[in-house]
Amino acid sequence: MFARFERVNFCLFLLLTILLAGLMLCVNGVATEVLLSFGAIPVLASGIVICLIDGLFTYWVLNSVLQEFEYNSKPSKNWPKNLVICFSILVTIIVFYAPGETLIKGHNRAKSLRTIAPLVQQMAGDVFDDIDTNKDGILTESELKNHINQIPATSDIHTALVHTYNDIEGVGHIIGSFISTSAILYTYGVSRKDLQTYPTRVTQRWKNW
Repeated sequence: MFARFERVNFCLFLLLTILLAGLMLCVNGVATEVLLSFGAIPVLASGIVICLIDGLFTYWVLNSVLQEFEYNSKPSKNWPKNLVICFSILVTIIVFYAPGETLIKGHNRAKSLRTIAPLVQQMAGDVFDDIDTNKDGILTESELKNHINQIPATSDIHTALVHTYNDIEGVGHIIGSFISTSAILYTYGVSRKDLQTYPTRVTQRWKNW
């Protein structure tokens, strides 16, 4: 019976464990991403709770499978039960990768934004008028892109321009919308006020990181 369990049922348990770990890793990843803007403590707390729930759920599933088998051979009496426990602990550890990665990403993101926000704010000065070619008080994606190519890549303004262009939704505001085949899409622009208030908004949004 021991040899039979090793050859067949061990592979079944391993396959179930991999499938459960993958599924729960995705669930935990989505949950912690949703909580990213709330700060490090909610991400960590939810990650721990979900990991524990995942571990218990894995134990229940594997233990239920175990009940379908008969183990009357004395040498293998305790080994399958210990395997269920070990695999459940393994899933718990693997699933914690998601909140761990989110914690690192959140910390790095907050640190990066706090560094670049003052540079973005400087664009509210004379350089704003240089970028705003049509003089309507709004910097569009096309205006930002055109000016990026005219600024030395090593300058702070270039860094701020690239950031503003790549994260125009976060820096600026909605200036229009249009309907595509499947959804309503929005266009964004950046005003002088958006640039002036950007450091304050970054501080407020990422204050818990």
